[in-house]
Amino acid sequence: SLLRFRSTTVPDQWSSLDNYLERIKPEQDKIYYILGDDESSVFRSPHLDYFQTRCLEVLTLTDPVDPFMLLGLREYKKFSLQNVADSDLVLPESDQDQEVVTESEREDSLDDQHIEELVRIFQEILGDRIVEVRVTDRLTNSVARLVDAKGSLGQELQRVYRMMDREYQIPKKVLEINPSHTILKQLSALQEEDPLAKLVVEQIFESTLLIEGLHPDPASMIPGIQQLMESALDGKN
Repeated sequence: SLLRFRSTTVPDQWSSLDNYLERIKPEQDKIYYILGDDESSVFRSPHLDYFQTRCLEVLTLTDPVDPFMLLGLREYKKFSLQNVADSDLVLPESDQDQEVVTESEREDSLDDQHIEELVRIFQEILGDRIVEVRVTDRLTNSVARLVDAKGSLGQELQRVYRMMDREYQIPKKVLEINPSHTILKQLSALQEEDPLAKLVVEQIFESTLLIEGLHPDPASMIPGIQQLMESALDGKN
């Protein structure tokens, strides 16, 4: 009860878990949180897409001690704490919300054939850098996100090991893509042999690494970004 957190609902204030529960949605049975290195990157995380769209409050845990704290604090007043980055997260959703989302996806998303082809292109270009590529309905504003593969250590333990400088290799991730996003719809329209297709896929992947704080060399992204700008400008001529 003495713990205080920032959150997506009141980012400029400190909130207790009791404050959080006072603002909780009727259908909500979990306390949601997200881990990150700083507030600015956390608020840009694709993991928040679903929650921001539905005004669900998420605790933003950016203090180095937070992963250690979460190893011991898994429940508060019968509400379990849930990381929004978990790939198997079961989310609360009303029937009305489901109807709206389903209708929107039906209108905006690529058809099954184009989605399968898009997934294949991502998998061929990225190869063994990822476990798999799959589509998700958790993204609205973001083009893609990285999640842990089934059986991987939780994000909390991964961060604890990194901070303790233990010999530990970050496990390969699953890349989830948003088939309703404009970038992916335009990517799907490109010919597979078009050099721009590979540039776009690589940039999407590297951007997801960057936002997760996992990119080993952010400066190495610059040549790819320059190539994308050159291609975009060539298309204007």
